[in-house]
Amino acid sequence: MFIWKATQLRCNPYARYTDEQGTQYVRVPQELYEEIPDPVRGNDEIEYTQEINEAPYVVITPKSQEQIDEINARKAKRGADRLALEEVKADAKFQNLISKTPAQAKNWVENNFPSLTLPEQKDLATLVIAIGILGRNL
Repeated sequence: MFIWKATQLRCNPYARYTDEQGTQYVRVPQELYEEIPDPVRGNDEIEYTQEINEAPYVVITPKSQEQIDEINARKAKRGADRLALEEVKADAKFQNLISKTPAQAKNWVENNFPSLTLPEQKDLATLVIAIGILGRNL
C-alpha cells in the first residue's frame, strides 16, 4: 500500500499528478509517497473489513452471531451435500447410468419399465439422459 509522506493518507502512485506550480506528471513523483505493508484484513467469514484513507487504513467490524450461524449452516449443508454426492458417484447404478449414450438410455427405460405409458417412458428417458450428462460432468 502507498501513502503520501506529507499527510499519511492513502496514495495512488499511478494516478496523474499536478503540483502546486501546475506541473503535470503522468504519475505521482516517487519522492512524495512511500510504500508500507498492507494492513491486516479481517476474516471475511466473520468480520466486515472497510478500507479507509487514513491510518489504520482498515476498520474491522464483527458480523452478528445470526450472520455467523447462517454462514456455518450453509457450510454444513454444502459439506453434507458434498458427502451425499460422493456416495452417489460411487454407486454402481449411477455409474451404469452415466455410461449410457442417449440411445442406450432410451432402450434401458423401454426394457426396464414396460408398464409405463409411452409418454411416461419418454419423460423418464429424458431424466435418465439428463442424469447421464450431468453425472459425467461431476
